Amino acid sequence: MRALNDLVIRGASPEVAAFLQRLESRLTDGWRRGHELELRLRSMGGGGKGAYCFCSPEHPERPAAALWLQARSPKEWYVANIVPLGKQDLTDEQYNLLLDEFEQRFLKPLSSGTSVHSEILPPRTRLADYLSPEAAQLLTAFSATANRAALNPSDQQHWRHFIVRAHQDESTMDAEVLKEWLTGEGWPPNACAELADEYESARQLLWSYDEELRC
Repeated sequence: MRALNDLVIRGASPEVAAFLQRLESRLTDGWRRGHELELRLRSMGGGGKGAYCFCSPEHPERPAAALWLQARSPKEWYVANIVPLGKQDLTDEQYNLLLDEFEQRFLKPLSSGTSVHSEILPPRTRLADYLSPEAAQLLTAFSATANRAALNPSDQQHWRHFIVRAHQDESTMDAEVLKEWLTGEGWPPNACAELADEYESARQLLWSYDEELRC
């Protein structure tokens, strides 16, 4: 299990929204907004306007990477993933150092004098341990935008896109890990259990289908 920290941004809903809009203009030293990656995510059926991507440049001690911010609620955003932009993987230390750099260089100065504040939290279940970057982005986008009381048709479509992508990637995520992650995202217990069961059933059905094709 990887030891990756988490970073959250909290505050009143209007102030958090304004804060994120101002953040792009404060980036320096090669950091930039990843508009093209956001568009790619939306084209895959996820994210919408609920995902922000910030790209860091390559340094001798680490590769270039894309840091993804997602909404957990109107009053809380978090770093859903940090994805290397090249072939070199990020070590746990590099991942955590990027979180620290992003918070200390950009979030802390921008939040000074406002109700918005950021916090780095100890490790919890990380999607990068189980999912490809594409599958992780689809799941986090679904979690950020879905109606958690009752999924609507659009939510169902995004959910199916995630399951299919996880299957195509031969993801090692099982139902228990998914349930643990959804719980950490604040989903109601009954919804966590239902989605985990549905995920497991869908993966088993897809595996059976693949086996029949091989026969």
